[in-house]
Amino acid sequence: MGMTINFKPCPFCGHTDIGVKDNIVDVLLGRDEPSACRRKIWAYCRYCEATSGHTIRDIVYDDEEMMIAMELWNKRKNESEV
Repeated sequence: MGMTINFKPCPFCGHTDIGVKDNIVDVLLGRDEPSACRRKIWAYCRYCEATSGHTIRDIVYDDEEMMIAMELWNKRKNESEV
């Protein structure tokens, strides 16, 4: 089962080199197998350093983190809201 990660280009500079960062907020030992970590997750443009919003989630697998970061990065305001 392959996972497709498709980050939209940066809305500020147009580059497509998007990275994912996280900070471990808490280690959740004994709750899940394997153990989970509560992580603050966000995406950023490696060219201009623009960032997405962030979220804090309980994550077990790195694939989950990538999908969450992609959703945060790809979320755009409707042009009618601007």
